[in-house]
Amino acid sequence: MTQAISVWIVSDQKAGHENQSLGLVDALKRLMPVESKLVRLEPRRSAFRNARQLLAQARDEGNPDLLIGAGHRTHWVLLFMRWLGRIPVVVLMKPSVPVSWFDLCLIPEHDLRDREPGENVVSTCGVLNRVRYQPEKQDGSGLILVGGPCREFGWDEADLLSAVTDIVQSRPSIPWTLTDSRRTPSSFLSTLRDRNLDLRICSHHETPSGWLPDRLAEAATVWATQDSVSMIYESLSSGASVGLLKMPPAGPPSRLNYGIERLVENGMVKRYRDADVAAELPPPSRILAETDRCAAVIGEKFFKDRIARGQLT
Repeated sequence: MTQAISVWIVSDQKAGHENQSLGLVDALKRLMPVESKLVRLEPRRSAFRNARQLLAQARDEGNPDLLIGAGHRTHWVLLFMRWLGRIPVVVLMKPSVPVSWFDLCLIPEHDLRDREPGENVVSTCGVLNRVRYQPEKQDGSGLILVGGPCREFGWDEADLLSAVTDIVQSRPSIPWTLTDSRRTPSSFLSTLRDRNLDLRICSHHETPSGWLPDRLAEAATVWATQDSVSMIYESLSSGASVGLLKMPPAGPPSRLNYGIERLVENGMVKRYRDADVAAELPPPSRILAETDRCAAVIGEKFFKDRIARGQLT
């Protein structure tokens, strides 16, 4: 008899962290029957009080088979659940406490650098996401993703406007769409609109939920500013050819710079300065399907016996 595994996502209510966990659960559901529950922590409560609330839920509803969480605020809650409830825990990203305290850690390689991962650590190429590989792009369109200044990168509007203009005008046969992010200075889109390029401009304020994954499913070519780390890995996960738009550094090289450099070295992305923008960008050197790979590791590590007994087929 098929019996679905129960997976609870412990969320700190940060959209990026929640998206990673949801992507992993989506991948688990493609492998085996899964019943998932999203549990959002109360930010004003202590970790112990949040854990006590979760333990009460687990007593009422039955312990889940697995807990998944991302973000430092979730770490102690997950550990209390592991120690007091004896529930296996998977944490995404490098935790703020020793990795040996968790059952499994899925950590981006830019956080590990060149250190050996360890027995309970899986090194991932970037952060996990909900975007799936699309071998056949629907319309061969182009997508330009613009971020903004952050801790690692500054902002050079004139240089970026010049690069976007060059890309759009060099390949006029491609239907181009550009979107910004919450970090993009407000002057950028208004100045870009004044240039009257053959370019569809969609402010992030106007795009509905799920808009970006839908566009990535269609776009054969994606250009992204190098600060937009999550969107770069989402673009690669979709199977698109990806180019990087330069952003001036705001300080010494960081772990995010390390990850980007690895992508360039491994032929996954192409820098604007090194690309012939009038020609097609080369495809990534390999298909990026990290979320599915991690889901397979979880199935093998935690549910191998149940799969063997035919309980999860």
